[in-house]
Amino acid sequence: MTTEDRIRRFSVSIPEGLLGEFDQWICEQGLPSRSEALRRLIRDGIARSNWEEEKGTLWGTVTVYFDHRGDGATHLNQLQHDHGHSIICTTHVHVDADHCLEVLVLNGSVQDIKAFLFDLSKIKGIESSMPVVSASETLG
Repeated sequence: MTTEDRIRRFSVSIPEGLLGEFDQWICEQGLPSRSEALRRLIRDGIARSNWEEEKGTLWGTVTVYFDHRGDGATHLNQLQHDHGHSIICTTHVHVDADHCLEVLVLNGSVQDIKAFLFDLSKIKGIESSMPVVSASETLG
């Protein structure tokens, strides 16, 4: 275990009502402890901040729902090749006779991921796309 991986204890002052809501949220989420809940919230907050400030390298996913009858599927495929340095893998599902859903796992700089999302938004036939930033590579 490196120095950076060691667990550190610290105390938190919090209003009683907020603590009660936090404890209820922990139970609803099925989290094992306040410590684990705080670690998750801190990681999520840092990842979100890095996304907004366009700094660092992030992991995330993009779920894309599209009509495959036009050129959209071809353009989506080409876009994935163009941004292959950021796309780790994809999963493709045939939803019905006309629609598909793809989940893309991404890893790269915030700028590269945002460039992919910008290019994705220009493809006709994409009915929805939802990015989820999951983690920053630098977080413990």
